[in-house]
Amino acid sequence: MLFRSAPGEVHVWHANLVGGFPGDSAILDVEERARAGRLLMLDGRAQFIAAHAFTRIVIAHYLGCAPETVRFAYAPQGKPFLAEQENSSGLRFNASRSGGYAAVALTLAREVGVDVEAIAPRAGLHMLIDRALCETERARLSALTGTEREAAFFRFWARKEAYLKARGLGLAIPPNAVDTASLDALRVKGEPETGWRVEDVKLAPGYAAAIAGEGRDWRVTTVRAFTEPAR
Repeated sequence: MLFRSAPGEVHVWHANLVGGFPGDSAILDVEERARAGRLLMLDGRAQFIAAHAFTRIVIAHYLGCAPETVRFAYAPQGKPFLAEQENSSGLRFNASRSGGYAAVALTLAREVGVDVEAIAPRAGLHMLIDRALCETERARLSALTGTEREAAFFRFWARKEAYLKARGLGLAIPPNAVDTASLDALRVKGEPETGWRVEDVKLAPGYAAAIAGEGRDWRVTTVRAFTEPAR
């Protein structure tokens, strides 16, 4: 399923990277290949290459070019964006991967962020909850136990990450200053955040995912790139 983005649309392409992806390091740039080479674990290196290849393939579809010709630039806090000379359409993107799953969000003329989190037991979860969640979010979790508590934590975390990535702020705003307990009333540092919206998206069982974007007049369409891992 291939289509072009239009104003008011956010497209989220997602894929299972486990077992490999039909793209290789040949389409990555020098910096991406160097980063991959510094990863000591073979599985982690393979997933890094697959995720970056996937991102390039998706972006190239929208730009109408070869994946290896896509050129990136980086904001001061590290957020990647398309080099202006290649992007007269105003296409914006963001990418995320976790536990072998990857997502790429694309839209026109607005900042966007995406985050995917594998829902799994994590050592020290109670410390992460205390450090990363705001008071309202912690109160929501207090009534939950076991897997429900884990899933709720990762939903909150994905929402926060998506928002912070969309803003391109890195750690300038601590995660516990972003209140995502109610998606209809996003708050940052205690104040309503009216210029941005966050939305949960369902990508695959066992994962939490969220999209954040400028304004409130956008809608999400998801596209699963592959129904099975490449073999």
